[in-house]
Amino acid sequence: MFKIKTSIIIALVVFLVTLVLTVPNSYLVNKFAGPIEMLPVNIQSIDGSISTGSIVVDYEGIKTQVDWSLKPGALLLGKVKADVIISILDSQLTANVVLGLNSLNIQHVNGQLSYATISKLGQSQRLEVEGDVSIQNIAFKITQASMENESGDISNVKTLHQLDGRMIYTGGKVTHPQFGQKEIPRLVAQINEAEGVWKISLNDDNENLLNLVDVSSDGSLVVQTYKAWSPIIGQQFRGSDPISILNYDLPTFK
Repeated sequence: MFKIKTSIIIALVVFLVTLVLTVPNSYLVNKFAGPIEMLPVNIQSIDGSISTGSIVVDYEGIKTQVDWSLKPGALLLGKVKADVIISILDSQLTANVVLGLNSLNIQHVNGQLSYATISKLGQSQRLEVEGDVSIQNIAFKITQASMENESGDISNVKTLHQLDGRMIYTGGKVTHPQFGQKEIPRLVAQINEAEGVWKISLNDDNENLLNLVDVSSDGSLVVQTYKAWSPIIGQQFRGSDPISILNYDLPTFK
């Protein structure tokens, strides 16, 4: 009798999961029209179902398509797991996404950002860029926890962990009205996280350190610039390395 009840429960769970996965995305858009209208993007189109589908959004004239394919087995463990493809103009990124009750885990982010995409994204800064950026195995995890402050109020605090990966710029001309045009060689940015501090080290093709960036959880940003930039920008720097240390305050990270 116990085995029969267990089989019925399992069959019911599987049926409900299957039913949810086959719900059309268009139904969800109509059901949650109010919250969706508050998003900073415009939905151009949405196809498929919850299990396998795609959505096209527009943000300030830049169209982005996101395709996903859920792994049904993960739902039985209380998680949403999916393979995701993000297409921006003629660039494409792939990633594995795992969403838990209080965490978001993104792994194996790989792909290429083309010259056209970089130029479009950099237009607001009047920046023109030649060359591509390769994204290689970027991974990070975001967790959320409720914390009580000194006044007794409860707030949700999001924390980033396990940041890792690297980006490679293939090299090319970079133009800005203020700085003119510079020929930038191949650059490698290594990204990681240690004890709540995001670290980004930028090196040239000969592994000379160009910049070291630290972003702390309290919102402080420290940028260190090194002499290895001299042959790149055509300017000699005197004194010891690093040649400059700039500190910024980023309230949005707090």
